[in-house]
Amino acid sequence: DVRQLTNSAMRTVVRSTGAALVAGNAALAVALLDDGLVFPAQWWARWVYPLLSLVGAGMVLLRAGVAPRRRAAWGIVGIGLLCSAIGDVLYSLTRFGEQIGSTGSLSDALWLTSYPAFYAGMGLLVRASTRHFHASMWLDGLAVALAFAALSALALGVLLTDSRAQFVLLLSYPLADLVFTALVVGIWAARGWEPTGFWAPLACAGVTNTVADTANLFMIATGTFREDSPVNSLWSAAALFVVIAAWRDVRDLPPTRLDGGQLLVVPVAVALMSLTVLL
Repeated sequence: DVRQLTNSAMRTVVRSTGAALVAGNAALAVALLDDGLVFPAQWWARWVYPLLSLVGAGMVLLRAGVAPRRRAAWGIVGIGLLCSAIGDVLYSLTRFGEQIGSTGSLSDALWLTSYPAFYAGMGLLVRASTRHFHASMWLDGLAVALAFAALSALALGVLLTDSRAQFVLLLSYPLADLVFTALVVGIWAARGWEPTGFWAPLACAGVTNTVADTANLFMIATGTFREDSPVNSLWSAAALFVVIAAWRDVRDLPPTRLDGGQLLVVPVAVALMSLTVLL
């Protein structure tokens, strides 16, 4: 009886928090698109957006804590979201309202740190969803890590020596998003584009984050950047898609065999990232 009550209470908490997260994301989008909703748009961008990021990270970590299925994978993904959310909070507390300059910050370090966690979590999810996990896939994962490390080192190095620093740093975000999205979409395609699993919302998260980071890069490059732009709602929506994916992973799915062209997805994405570093 106690266990049933605990499970019932947990379901209530999860559903209530999930509903609040969806409502908060909808309100944020409306506020940023309509230049305010009760409070000014900048208030929403500065305080509501990082709060939603923290709640989203907490939801994924909660999923990892209460459900044993693929716990390690979602725990690592949740840690990545938490790093990103802490970066959002730090930015709101220390840098919000500052003119965009050519120096990185602790927030940038936390945002960049979130990507290796996402890649590691996706690797565990791929392994759990694949019938034959080829040894070469571990090499693909190592290649992703090394390529991202090279790109991050380039960004941080240019920060110290080049006036293009901010642009190079920001360029690393959509490129990292592309690698993540390529991996997720490749696995989703291999599974026959099934709409019921967690790969569909993960693909939506990757695409949404890529669009948001690319739009942010474009606004800064053209001098049209605003901290209360609707781009914030896209980042928040991407995190929401990850939360949805985590809580949709509630049943076992049949494993998929990866072979042929499907194994080329990650190497091609890494090659593109490496080419960017060389250029």
